[in-house]
Amino acid sequence: MVLWSVALNGALGFFDAARAVDFDLNGDIFVAGTLDESDQASSFTVCKILSTGAVKWCSTRPGSLNSFLEARAVQVAVDGNPIAVGIADDPGPVHLSVFLVEKFDTETGNRIWATEMTGDTPFYHEGHAFALAPNGDVFAAGSMQNPVTSQDLTLVKLDGQTGQEDRAWRKVITGTGLR
Repeated sequence: MVLWSVALNGALGFFDAARAVDFDLNGDIFVAGTLDESDQASSFTVCKILSTGAVKWCSTRPGSLNSFLEARAVQVAVDGNPIAVGIADDPGPVHLSVFLVEKFDTETGNRIWATEMTGDTPFYHEGHAFALAPNGDVFAAGSMQNPVTSQDLTLVKLDGQTGQEDRAWRKVITGTGLR
């Protein structure tokens, strides 16, 4: 028996997809994914759905023409605020995409912080998954493009309160090992 269902649609409604869900101690649900927007672009999307099925808020980061943005994982941090990881457009002219981690205010959906990371080559960089440490730090996994080795498995560590990356901790795993 279905108690309730929610359909979230972007402006065009052509390609809208949920990629991950988590819930908080109140039974409210956070969903991460992508919504199809105008100009053949998608958005990095995180929404809070109350335990009743009502949508409280949706936070979207729209992409540019022919872009594909997507939140691929979401978890509720120890402070009750959701964190999401995925892929977004690079706002500058150098990279095609960035490995993105964002933290949102659980009540309003406003961004508390956003951290964009890239490798050393101007192509694709994307986040796929993450885990939260007991102290609130974020350990995120994805891939970044680098010279010679191309697309590399990448692990990063972020301060859960500020989003600041501990760059000295970053681990890049190539096809032949660590670098």
